[in-house]
Amino acid sequence: MYCCAALLGLAFMGSQSAWSAPPVAVADFALPALDGRNYRLSEYRGEVVAVAFWASWCGGCREQLAVLRDLEGYYRNWGLRVISVSLDDRPQEAAAVATALGLTYPVLHDRDKAVSKAWDPERLPATYLLDRSGAVRYVHEVGDGPPDTRKLIARMRMLLDE
Repeated sequence: MYCCAALLGLAFMGSQSAWSAPPVAVADFALPALDGRNYRLSEYRGEVVAVAFWASWCGGCREQLAVLRDLEGYYRNWGLRVISVSLDDRPQEAAAVATALGLTYPVLHDRDKAVSKAWDPERLPATYLLDRSGAVRYVHEVGDGPPDTRKLIARMRMLLDE
């Protein structure tokens, strides 16, 4: 559907260069998902996690969610997991986007916006890459353009290789 083969190929370019961002610890959170289950961030320790904040009214969010869907499918066996956090007031709006995009990862609903306030993304969509210890190592905001999409993939690969 939304092929990101070109983006996957970019992950191999320059992904071995020296990069080390100081880890930033984040507070654990638990949120309900659209599937009715509760998910806790700490359940993903030991995995590289992409936490994506988004909303149905954000046009760039749909593209980012699809890219993350494809990347998780490709890198899942390497230990990549994606969690998306919808800032929509009505969960049915987020559910419609998730269904249209065929998202396979958890779509969490931040009903009272407590998690998004704590993480404080500057703009949407915002994707935080967490290392296997659960610390934030990179923040990607799509508004920054295609070069940063390549950076996201390269940073993701570096974390998976650690």
